[in-house]
Order: sequence, then C-alpha cells, then structure tokens
Amino acid sequence: MTWLTQALPAGLVVLALLWLPGLGALRAVGLRGLLLWSGAPAVSLAGYAVATQLVARLGLAWRPVSGIATTLVVLVVLALVGRLVLGRAGTARVVAAQEPFAVGILRGRGRAAALALGLVLAGGALLVLVPTLLGMHSAQNPLQQWDGVFHLDGIRLIQDTGDATGLDGLYGSDVHVFYPATWHAFMALVPGTHGLLPWVSIPAATSAYTLVCAGIVWPLVVAGWCWTVLPGRRTLLVVAVALLGAFPMFPTVLWSIQAVWPNGTSILVLPGAAALWLLVLRVLDARREGVPAPAARAGTGRRRAVTAVAGTALVATVGLAAAHPTGAVALLVLVGPPFAWRVWLTASRRWRSGRRAGVVVVVGIVLVLGALAVARASQTASWASVTGYERPFMRPYSVTVLRLLLDFVITAWPANLVVSAAVLVGVVVAWRQRLRWVVVAWALTLALAALAAGWENPLRGVTGIWYKQAMRIEAFYPATAVLLAALGATTIAGWVARRVCGSDRTGALLRGLGAGRALGWRLPGGASSARTPAGALAWVLLVSLVVSLGYQAPARERFFAQSYQPARLKWGTMATADELDLLRRLPDVLGRDAVVIGSPYSGLPLGYGLSGLRSVYLQLGAGSADPARAYLRSRFRDIHSDPRVCAYLQDLGVTHFYDDRATPAADHAWDGKDAPGFDEVDVSRGFVPVEGTGTVTVYRITACGAEAPR
Repeated sequence: MTWLTQALPAGLVVLALLWLPGLGALRAVGLRGLLLWSGAPAVSLAGYAVATQLVARLGLAWRPVSGIATTLVVLVVLALVGRLVLGRAGTARVVAAQEPFAVGILRGRGRAAALALGLVLAGGALLVLVPTLLGMHSAQNPLQQWDGVFHLDGIRLIQDTGDATGLDGLYGSDVHVFYPATWHAFMALVPGTHGLLPWVSIPAATSAYTLVCAGIVWPLVVAGWCWTVLPGRRTLLVVAVALLGAFPMFPTVLWSIQAVWPNGTSILVLPGAAALWLLVLRVLDARREGVPAPAARAGTGRRRAVTAVAGTALVATVGLAAAHPTGAVALLVLVGPPFAWRVWLTASRRWRSGRRAGVVVVVGIVLVLGALAVARASQTASWASVTGYERPFMRPYSVTVLRLLLDFVITAWPANLVVSAAVLVGVVVAWRQRLRWVVVAWALTLALAALAAGWENPLRGVTGIWYKQAMRIEAFYPATAVLLAALGATTIAGWVARRVCGSDRTGALLRGLGAGRALGWRLPGGASSARTPAGALAWVLLVSLVVSLGYQAPARERFFAQSYQPARLKWGTMATADELDLLRRLPDVLGRDAVVIGSPYSGLPLGYGLSGLRSVYLQLGAGSADPARAYLRSRFRDIHSDPRVCAYLQDLGVTHFYDDRATPAADHAWDGKDAPGFDEVDVSRGFVPVEGTGTVTVYRITACGAEAPR
C-alpha cells in the first residue's frame, strides 16, 4: 500500500517540481517540442539553486512556500530577460532552428512516428520500472549503501534547520561539509511535516524520485538530446529511445549500489543541458531562407537568438553543476568536441582568407589565459585534493573499455551483444556522416573511464573530480552510445532488409509486419522505406531485447535488491528489517529530545533520515568528525574510567546508547574496526535497557552520575 499512498503522490510532486518551473521559463524564450521537455529539468534545478541562497539571505526558512515561490520568481525574471533579449526577430530564429518534433505530428507521416515514440517511451519505462520496483520491494525500505545514509540524513537536516545553503552539521558543529545541497533542498520540499506531503517518509520520497526520473524523465531528456543531434530523423529518434534501456550504467548503477542521487541528478539533466548548447550552434548555422522577414533583414535577429539561447544554456549549466559539479565536466566532454570543431572551421576559414594575424592573436590569448588559469588552479588546495585523490587500482585499461563496449557492467558476461554490435557499427556510420564529434565524445568517455579505473599516473588525476571511480564516468556513456546504437541498428536493419527481405517468404513476412512506408522511415544512408521496412528494424530491436533478457532485467532487480532489501544486502547490512522498525519507533519511545550514540557502522545513522531520531553520528563511518565525536568513536567503552568521555557526552547532550552486537561474519554487518570505542562496552552497570530487537539493545546512560543527561 505504501507504493500507492506514499510513493505515487511523491512521484507526481517530484515530476511537477522538476519540470513545470523550467517548462514555463524555456517556453518564454522560444523553445518548443522535445527540446523544451529535455532542457526544463536543468533550468528548474538552477532556479532552486539560486532560491536556496536568496531564501537564506532573506532570513526565511527553506519550506515549500518560500522555496517554490522564490524559485518561480527567479525563473520568471530570467525568462523576462531572455524574452527582452530575443525580441520578435530572435524568437523567429530560435523557433526556426529547432524543427520541433511536435510540428511533424501535424503532417500525415509524422503521426505514426509520434505514436511509435509514445509506445517505446511507455515500453522503456516498464522495462526499467518493473525490475526497480521488484528490487526495492517496499517504498519504506531505505537505500542501505554508504552514500545513501548521507543523502537521506541531508534531506532531514535541511528540513530541521530550514537552511538549504549547505549540509554543515552532518559531521558535527565544527566541521564544514563541502558538498552541493541543491538536490537535498529540492527533496526537502516533498516529504514530511515540513514538506508538501506530510504523510510521506523520506525513504518513500527518494524511492519515488528514483522511479519517476529513471522511467519518465531520463527517456524524455535523452529524446530531446537525440532530436537535437539528429534533427528531422524520426526513425533514429524512436530507435534511440527504444535502445536507451539497454544501458544499465545509468540510472541502475548510480542509484542502486552507488547511492549517489545528486551525482545521478547531474547525469539526468546532462543531455538536456547539452542539447541547449547544441542549439546555439544550430542558431548560428540556421539558413536565412527559413527565417521570417523581420529576422532576415539584418543580423540583429541572429545575434539576439544566439545571446538568448547561450544564456539559457548557461542557466541550465548552473542547474547541472548545482546538482553536482562533475556534471559540468561531463558536459564539456559532450559539447566540447562540436564547439572545438566549429572554432577550428572558423579559424581555418579566416586563415585561408588571409586574416592570419587575427587568428594568431586570438589563439595566443586563449593559450596564455588557459595556461595562467591552470597554473593558478594547480597551486590551490582544492586542485591538490581533487587530482591527488587516492583510490586503488581497479582494472587494466583494456578491461574497462571492453566492459563498456560489450556491456558486462552489471553481469559477469557480455549481456547486450546486439546493442554492442550496433554501437560499433554506429561508430563507422557516424564518422562517415560527419557526426565525428559524437564519436570523439564517445571515445573521450571510454578513455576517462579507463584512466579512472587504471594505474596511478599523472593523467589519472584528471579523473579525480569523479573520485577516480570509473562507474561515475560510465554513467554518461549512454548519452553518446545511444546515438551510435541507433545509427548502427538502423544500418543493420537495412542490411537485413536488403539481404533477407528482398525475396522468399521471410522477406514477405518481414514486409508484412513492417510499416516503413506509412511511417516514412529512412535509413541513415538515405535508402527509401520501401527497401527498409520497419519490420526489419522491429526484428533487430526484438532480438536485442530477447538476447539480453529484457535488457538485463534480472540483474537490475538484483542490484536494487542488494541495496534496498535488508535480507539481500550484499556489501554489509546496516539494519535488518526488525532494526528498521525499531529505528522508526525509537523517537516515540525515547522522546523527541533524546540523543543516541552508537557505532557509526551500525544501523543507527539511518535513524535520522528514517524517523528523525537524533544521533551523534549521521554518516556511515563518520570519518570527518569533530574532536568530540572522534574521541568517543575510539574511547566510549572507557566511560567508567575516562572522565573525558562523560564530558563529551554531556556536551553533545547524549542520553542513550545504541548497542549493536552484530558481527561481519555471523550477521553480515559492516566491520567497525576503526570505531573500537563501541566494541564490548560494559553495560552491566551505568546502563538501563529501554528497548531492543535482535542483536540491538538501546540503553539509557546513567554511568556519568547525577550530572549525566536524562
């Protein structure tokens, strides 16, 4: 029932908050069709990011009314500015440069393509949502992975403090937490007493977020990206959306075992932001013949359109980076190649026309400024911490590349052979069709993932912003791979149609199943639909689905089950099902003012995000703790002999002890060897049992005497 009573309303609210603000702002600056829906989430996040700072400056608490109202005001102001910059001439150019998918629906052959797109969107959503739902099992199950605890507690912290500008307080009052808080601020608007849905728990809201973003938002964002890269090619758009579910790197990996919702959110909106930057190039290249007279009379409309679209793309980039800064670097990987190619073409044209001095001056200035910026940044502590981040070697370069090309990311064997073949064929097709920048961006992604997982060397430092973790880079591999897969799949279908459908009964059968002439679908090479029936393409997609067992549906279910279901957790159990029930009721049993201490490797850190239970450690491991928490982590068991223990407990207001006797060997618990202060604590005196279940007992602390907090 919690799926219907909590997750469903939370999912609808998430969709509204993520899409509606951005839709209104982008519509005002001339965006239409798929690109409108693709870019809206990134723009919405930019509005929330700015609003968090403005609400704090105004002295208000971050609540639904203050947060949403301020966000809307910010985006309305930005939309008005964009509208003023555009003017009538600029708007005409922006609209003309988009070729909105909606326009094609009004034409006879476009309706079938729109229907096909709707079907693959619905089918793709089911392929992702069903195994994800089965893996989560219950909407009330929290994500029990390392980063998951941090993010669940971060949402609660913002709700309790009303401060959405940061996450200071998760490690103690004196420890600054350098982590983007925009996603947590966004989610704080949804569940609980300080959210729009008071009856919804934080775990249910985050599960709903995962589901609606994975099944609905992500496919539409990618659809807008594909339509911008391949404008007017309906077949490729439908095929790309159909194949998107074949890539498990995102959202499956990032939102299950990785448990990085903010990082995943930056990937979620990445293709939409990239599409807006590509629109800048489209506006620059738009032909005057297709532009109404007011815009064609002079270059004013072109300049206005470029300025407005670039400003809009910049706003989307702010939203992307506010979700997680790594998204901005991923954006550079995607749109850097086409912009670099454009600069190269412009410089070459000027060089050949004799304006060589200007080219030399501009290139020299850029190189000097770039070198100065790198030199200055390399002397900062942030640069050292990023490039010098330590992570052990994971695998050789070749294995990482093959892992992505053959897709054994969530399985032990190549799972998507047909799609993998389509990607490789697509590389050749894209290179021949002057889509070489897509191949370059795809190759850059492979190279960065290989560097992150490989041996330590100076180049590996480039991947430090992703913590030198290949899975975070692999997450944006689908953005380019799905384009190549669509090109490759249609090419393979054309080969099948020519070699198989040209004669005999098999060809007649495939032609009978096809609707290529009605859809007006064409292959990348330009062959007519009469020679390439949609049936052949449908068979290619069907075979890819069957060979991969529904795009690895069992493996997807397993990944989420190993992260959500207490009985199936793979990397260490924080809390069993009975312990989760205990954590939910403890605030009522102990009192809302109670503060509990226990091992940061137990289920206790989950309690804050789960039920608001106040505890000393709000993060698994709590490695970056303040002096009091660090001392207690190693010396709490000396409570009967060390007066500093009682002094720190009184400073922190601790009233209860959460004693978890689970062991890694017998109970599949996390190994808390670097928190020895909570091992074998003598509770025979100075501790009064209050509640418990399984290996956990909660005590009221009386060992500190009359002055101890009650």
